[in-house]
Amino acid sequence: MELHHTAVKEETGFTAVEMLLSLIIVVMITFVGYYIYNTQKTANATYKAVSNAAQASVPKSTKKAVASGKDNPTTPFYLVIKEWGVRVTLPSAITDAKYAFSPGSISNEDSFFAGLGTVSLTKLSANCSPETTGVGGVARQNTTSHDANVKSQAQNGSDITNPVYSLRVGNYYYQYVHAQAACYETSNTAAASYFASVKPDQLLKQAVGTIEASN
Repeated sequence: MELHHTAVKEETGFTAVEMLLSLIIVVMITFVGYYIYNTQKTANATYKAVSNAAQASVPKSTKKAVASGKDNPTTPFYLVIKEWGVRVTLPSAITDAKYAFSPGSISNEDSFFAGLGTVSLTKLSANCSPETTGVGGVARQNTTSHDANVKSQAQNGSDITNPVYSLRVGNYYYQYVHAQAACYETSNTAAASYFASVKPDQLLKQAVGTIEASN
């Protein structure tokens, strides 16, 4: 009888150990599962925050361009010469560029020269306004004049009376023309400093090289 009683005690003790181990295993599995879930949740929140911050750092004016995969997302600035139906793309340093026709022009639509300048430089020297001396200008010629000058140059050589412009838009050819002299006095240090640092003449020439139809 004593042997039988001892066997029951041992069986009962073994069962208790199994239950304890099972409980420990369940607790560990629950803890590991919660840890993985919490880690994943934190990682997702971090990724979302970083993604939102990166999107917010893109200027609103460029978001559409970036999304469409364009190489240059910067919105271009144009100077539109509406009387001629053309426009030029302006470098960022001279987005305040402007144009004007000679006061003596019979018709701006038929004019063959438009003065160029910038608002910033005009404020420093009134003579740099495109209505007067200006920084430079854009000249144009119709196809008839262009073809006649090509023929004249072939026969007589090139001179100031038979220029041939190379930039064609529609029925006209265009060319940048430098000013014959500086538009500001040498004593005007502010204008001289602007001209030296910004180089509006070079940038305007670059802009005219991009001339295209505006409509």
